[in-house]
Amino acid sequence: MAPICVPQTGLAFIMGFQGHVLQLATNIPTVLPVIGMPLSSPTIPNQQWEFLPINGPLASVGFIESGVQEIFLSVQTQPAPASVQATGQRSSLTFNFGTCVNSTAGLILVQNENTTLALTAWPTQFPELPTPVTYEEYLGLESQVWTFIPADSL
Repeated sequence: MAPICVPQTGLAFIMGFQGHVLQLATNIPTVLPVIGMPLSSPTIPNQQWEFLPINGPLASVGFIESGVQEIFLSVQTQPAPASVQATGQRSSLTFNFGTCVNSTAGLILVQNENTTLALTAWPTQFPELPTPVTYEEYLGLESQVWTFIPADSL
């Protein structure tokens, strides 16, 4: 069954533990870094994402597509058991977003042969500046929990 913390239809903001949302650094259709940024007002497509379940609308495994069409949350190189930058590109990783912490927050995990990697926000002392977003070994850190906010709710 699908986790109730992940919006089942439409675009959403994916917010980290410091209030930054996932954002494509630019919208040039190549390999783009995904960073954490404060939510823009008005909202922009670079900060909106949609969950695309693989096996029907109630599946917890699938892709995450950005509001910039045909750009998916991905990685430039195959994830290894080490830190690697999250990117947006035309090919997607397969994610498991079935682990909820509460009704609006959960984990975004990549299954790897060697380890389970979690999408991870980096801490910042300057909330107005961008922060790195990487895939790290899952350690149950607050920086690995993401809140899913339907874009039409703002």
